[in-house]
Amino acid sequence: MSDFPTNERIYLKIYDYETKEFSGLTTYHGLVRIYNSNTWPSRIFWTVVVLSCLSLFMIHSGYLLLGYHSKPTLFQITTIVPKNGIVFPEVTICNHNPLDLLRIPQSYSKTVLNYILDFYTNMEDLSPQNPKMEREFLEFLKKFRLETGISFDLASFFKNYSKICEETIIECSFAKKKLENCCELAIPEFTDFGFCFRFHNGNGSFRQIYSGEGNGWEFLLDGRNQNTRGDREIETGFQILIHENGKFPQIAKNSIAVPPGEWIHASIDLKNISLLDQTNWGFCQQNFNKTPHLDIKYTLPHCEMECELEHVWSKCNCIPFKYFSKLKNLTETHYCTPLELYKCREIVKDINCECFSECDLLEFDTISTFSELPERKFGMSHDYIRSNLSSASIFFQHISYERHEQQKQMQAADLLSSIAGSMGLFLGMSTVTLLEIFIYLFKSVWGTVNSERQKQFLEAVAQEERVCRNSMGMSLDDSYTTLPRGRNSSPKPLHVHLNRRNSRMILGGDLFSAARDSISIPSHLLSPFSKHRISASATNLSTESAKNSKKRRILRRQSTLPNPTYQIMKSKVRYRLLDCSSLSFYNYLFGFLVFAVIVLIYMSIVQREESVKPMSQGIYERIIENLQIEVKERNTLINDLQSDFRTISVNAKQKKKLQYRKRPETVHIDCARLYANDKEYMKQFNGTNRPKMIESKNLDMSCEAITERVIPPVGLEPLKFGVAFARVVYTDYEMLENFVRFSYHPQNVFCFAIDQKSSPEFHSKMRSLASCLPNILLLPDEKSVDSKGHNVNLAHYNCMKALINKPGWGYVMLLQNHDIVIKSIYQLVEIYSILGGANDVEITPENGRIDKKLKWDPKSLKMFRNESEAKPGQLETTLKFAKGAAQASFSRDAVDWMVRKMDMSTFINNLNTGPFGVDEQFGETLQASDFLEMPGHFTDECLKQGKLTDFVTRMSHWRGRASDCASNNLRHAICVLGVEDLPTVARYPNLMFNKMMPSFDYAAIDCVGELLYNRTVLKQNDIPLDKNYYENMVNVVYHMNKNTPGFKLNCTPPYKPWQNWKYPE
Repeated sequence: MSDFPTNERIYLKIYDYETKEFSGLTTYHGLVRIYNSNTWPSRIFWTVVVLSCLSLFMIHSGYLLLGYHSKPTLFQITTIVPKNGIVFPEVTICNHNPLDLLRIPQSYSKTVLNYILDFYTNMEDLSPQNPKMEREFLEFLKKFRLETGISFDLASFFKNYSKICEETIIECSFAKKKLENCCELAIPEFTDFGFCFRFHNGNGSFRQIYSGEGNGWEFLLDGRNQNTRGDREIETGFQILIHENGKFPQIAKNSIAVPPGEWIHASIDLKNISLLDQTNWGFCQQNFNKTPHLDIKYTLPHCEMECELEHVWSKCNCIPFKYFSKLKNLTETHYCTPLELYKCREIVKDINCECFSECDLLEFDTISTFSELPERKFGMSHDYIRSNLSSASIFFQHISYERHEQQKQMQAADLLSSIAGSMGLFLGMSTVTLLEIFIYLFKSVWGTVNSERQKQFLEAVAQEERVCRNSMGMSLDDSYTTLPRGRNSSPKPLHVHLNRRNSRMILGGDLFSAARDSISIPSHLLSPFSKHRISASATNLSTESAKNSKKRRILRRQSTLPNPTYQIMKSKVRYRLLDCSSLSFYNYLFGFLVFAVIVLIYMSIVQREESVKPMSQGIYERIIENLQIEVKERNTLINDLQSDFRTISVNAKQKKKLQYRKRPETVHIDCARLYANDKEYMKQFNGTNRPKMIESKNLDMSCEAITERVIPPVGLEPLKFGVAFARVVYTDYEMLENFVRFSYHPQNVFCFAIDQKSSPEFHSKMRSLASCLPNILLLPDEKSVDSKGHNVNLAHYNCMKALINKPGWGYVMLLQNHDIVIKSIYQLVEIYSILGGANDVEITPENGRIDKKLKWDPKSLKMFRNESEAKPGQLETTLKFAKGAAQASFSRDAVDWMVRKMDMSTFINNLNTGPFGVDEQFGETLQASDFLEMPGHFTDECLKQGKLTDFVTRMSHWRGRASDCASNNLRHAICVLGVEDLPTVARYPNLMFNKMMPSFDYAAIDCVGELLYNRTVLKQNDIPLDKNYYENMVNVVYHMNKNTPGFKLNCTPPYKPWQNWKYPE
C-alpha cells in the first residue's frame, strides 16, 4: 500500500479503470472505436464521425420535437351504413312573400309597410334607408297608440299578418306516404326571412330507409304572390334550409331557393364530424364562455349570432328583431329599426367574435336539380302555377354517411419511438446502451464519493501490483529444436503475449499463434481486482531467464519505479505499454465523450419532458396573471390607438362628406370668387374657356350609388311642409340628378314627365332614379312636347294628379328641363310660408293668342266635375285670359281644387290647339279668373289698370340681342346664364332661374349647387331673406285681405320690382 498514492489521483485511477472496463463492454460502437484506435488519424476520424452523428441526432430530434409541439392532427374518415336508416334532419321552409297583404289594414301606408318588412333584414343586406320612412314610421306608431290605446308590437304584427301554414303548404309526404295534416308537424319559427315553418324531428320518427328520391320529404307549396302592396320589389318563391336538429335556422346563409313554377330535387350527403377541443390539440368549443342572451346551444353560427347581438346591444342600445323569438335574459328590449340597424352596421362591422366550431356537428351537402311543374297534375291554370306553386323533393342520396374524426397525428409514444429510432440510426445506441452508460457513471461517481469503495480499490491495486512484479518474464532459447515448418517450441508452461487491443494466454509449446518475439498476457491478469495467481515455476522461469544476458533480451524490467514499465524492442521500433496501474490520456478523452453524449441525451429528454408534462398550478397561475396584465396593457394601448384612429377617420370622413362634391370639369373653379364678383377671375371662364358638362360614359346607376350621390351626408331638419316639383324633362340626366341632389329632402316629392322623343338611354337612367328613391315619381303616360309649349300643360297637370296622392307637401313648383332652383329647401319653405297659401303665377295680357271661336266658359269646358257645386254665374262666365311664364307655384289647396273638384282636360286640350306659347296660359288664366274662386287665386284688376305685378317663382333675362346678355349667349330671346350672372343670381329674391345650360357653362350650375349645399347642409346664411319683400307682394297682400271689408287693391307695390334691380359693377 505504501507504493501507491493516497491523494486525489485515486479518483482518476478509479475513473480510468471504469472507463477501460466500459469500453470493453458497451455497444456504443463509436466510443469503442475512439478508445481502441492505435493512431491519431484514426482517433480523429472516429471522433469527427461520432460528433457528426451526434449533431445529426440532435437536429433530427429537434425537428421531431418541433413537429410534436405544433400539435399536428389528421382526419380519419369512415363510411358508416346504419342498420335502421338515417334520421332525417330538420327542414325549414320560408316564403319570400311572408305577409298576407290582404289581411293588413289599409291604415298601414306603403311606406310604413315597406319599412316594417325591413326589420328582419340582415345587417349585411341593408342599404341606406330614407330618413323620411323612419319619421313616417314613428308618426304611425304615435297614431296607432292614439287610435288603439296600445303600443304597436312588431311580434304581434308578424304573427297576425304572416301567411299561415295551411295556405302555404298544400300537401306533404314522407317516404312516399302522404301525410294528412302537414301543419301539425310544422312549428312556426321567426327567422331572418320572417315567419317560416320548421319540420322538427327531435324524436327521430322520420328515418329514410332506402336511398333515392321519393324516400324522403316531398312538399307542394303555394306562395300566393298575386297580392302585393307597396312599391317594393319582392322576390317570389321559397327558401328551404336543411339543418341539424335543434339549430336556429339561418335562412340567408345556407338555404336553397325554389322559384315559382319549378320542382327542386335536392339530394343530401351527410357528414358526421367530430373535432378535438382546445385542451386536446384542437380548436373546437363545447359551450359558451358566458351565459348567452339567446336560448340556443353552442354552435359556430349561434356564437356569431350571440356576438352580433351582444355588440349591437352594447354599441347601439337595440336588438335586431330577427332574434326576438330566442331572447331569454334581456328584460328591457328595444328592437332596432332598419335605419338604426344600418347606422349600427358601420359601428360593429369590424368586430372580432372569436368564435370556434362546435366539437360535434352534422354537415349536409346538397346537390339540387330543377324541373318544371306538371300542370295537369294540380288542376290549376298555367299562369297560377307559374306564378305561385313550387315543389320540393328532399332525400338522402345514399343510406350511409361519412364519419370524420379528428385525431392526433403524433402521440407521446410516437415521439419517443421516433427519437429512439433516430438514436439508433445516428448513434447506434439502444435502451441497453443507456443503461450501460448509467451504470458506468454510477460506478465512477460512487467510487469517488464512497471512502469504503476507495479503500477496497487501493487494496486490490496493491495486491495486483505484487502479483505483477513476480509474474512477468520469459526468454526464448534458440537452441531448442524447432517443430516442422519452422515453428519455435518451448518447454515453458506459459507464454505471455502483450497486445494493446487484446490479451490472451497460450498454453503449450506452440508459439505459432503468437507474434514472433512477443509476450502474451491474459486480460484477467491485467485487472487490479483479479484473484488469479501465477505459479512459482513461472516466476523462477522469469528470474532464470532474465539472468541469461547472452540470449536475445525481449523484456527489460525496471523494478525501481513505483509504476513498473515494460518495454519491447525490435527493429528499432519502440512500443510502450502501460500496465494495470498506469493512467492513460485516452481514458480521459473517452470518458469526456461518454459524458458529453449522456448530457446531450439527458438535455433532450428533459426538454421534451418539460415541454410535454403539465406545469404546476402555481406556474400556470403566474403565467396567466402575467399574460392578463400584458394583454390588458396592450388592449388599453390598442383601444387608445383605435379611438384616435376613429376620431381622425370620422373627422376626415365628416370633413370630406361636408364638402360639396364638384364634377371633374369644375373642380378647379373657386365659386366664392365668382360670387364675390371678381371680374378678373371671371375672365378665365368666358368665351371658349367655359367648362361644359361631359356626360359620364360609365355612370354607376345602382341604387346604392344613386343614393350616395343624391341623399345629403347629414340628417336634415324637419320642414314645416314639403315642396313638390313637377318637371318636364327630355335631356341632360346628370344635371337633373343634381337638381334632385340640390333640392332633396325626405319630405319633398319630385314628379318627372319625360318627353316621348327622349333617347332610350335617358329613359333608362330616369327609371333607375325613380326606382331607387321613393319620393320620385315618373309619369308612365309620356307625351311629345316642343318649344312651342304643346303638351307641357298636360304633363304638369298629370304630375299634379300623381302628386296629390303624396302626403306632406304644401306647394308645388312647375319647372322645365333647364330650370335651376336657387333657393335652399329651408328658404323655399320659409318663402312659401310667407305666401300663406297664395299662388305665385305671372299675369300679363294674353295678346290675342286665344281662339275666340271656341267657347271658354266653365260649362262648355266641362270644368266642374259636379256642376251642382258651382255657384250662380260661375258656369256661364267666360274665363279671364292672361299669359305668363310656364313656371309657377301653386298651393296644395289649389292643386287639390284643380284635380279633384275640377277637370281641366278640355281646357288644356283647347289651349293645346294654339300655334305657340300654349304653355303660358293655363295657370295664368285660372289665377286671373277670380270668379272661379281657386284657392290662392289673384284677380285681373291690375291688368285692367295696365299694371304688371311681381312674381318670384322664375327669373329670366329677356333680351333682344346676345350682346345684351352678360354671357353673350341668347336662346329663345332669353339670356343663357353663365358665371357672370352668379352675383345677381345669389341676391335675387326669385326661387329659380331660366336658363342655365350644361352644354354652355356648367361652372355656373355647379356653383349654384355649391351655394345650395352650403345653405342647406352647412346652414350658411350668406344673404338673409328679405321677408318684407315677399310679404308686400301684390298677390300676397290680395290673398291676405281679399275678404276684408273695404279692402282696396293697390297694384303698385311699395318696393322696386326685381326686374329693375341693378347691382354695382
